[in-house]
Amino acid sequence: MKRILITISLIFLITNLSAQEKTSRKDLQGYWVTGPDEEVDYPVYTIYIGNKEYVFYDDQNYKCKDKLITESLYGFNDSCEIYTWEDLKDSGYYYFSEASRYYGKEDHVKGSPCGIIMGGVHLDQMTKKDTIMILTYLGGQAYTIYKKIPRLPEHVEKCLEERGIEYKMKKKNNH
Repeated sequence: MKRILITISLIFLITNLSAQEKTSRKDLQGYWVTGPDEEVDYPVYTIYIGNKEYVFYDDQNYKCKDKLITESLYGFNDSCEIYTWEDLKDSGYYYFSEASRYYGKEDHVKGSPCGIIMGGVHLDQMTKKDTIMILTYLGGQAYTIYKKIPRLPEHVEKCLEERGIEYKMKKKNNH
């Protein structure tokens, strides 16, 4: 029975990997939300600007100054293994995110978990209106569904401003 489950799991993994699309930083730029759900009782907002990723944990039990906000550098590669920070590219099959404080510390690069954005960034087939991404990490059974939002809630914007975090998307100049 154990062999059958392992075989099925491997077939599922290989099928997903072969159907995997490349994703790029351009696809992720903007604001995303996940939760509340079974694991967390409040929304978690992810902001992608350039090669930076900010995650804002909107726990209403805390005042703005005490809310957790993480800053990471993120990127992609066509291989699930990276050896230097320069291996992070603008697009690829595998997603990497690492806390900014580790940038340049090569001992944190090797063994960094790689994720897969299953099916790329796409239109939710159930709602037919929401843009979503489903992120899972290799070796894990869990996944997270993110929904793209046009802007952050006002109280989140205010808190980010108070904390000195640049969250606004730069406008493209057509001149």
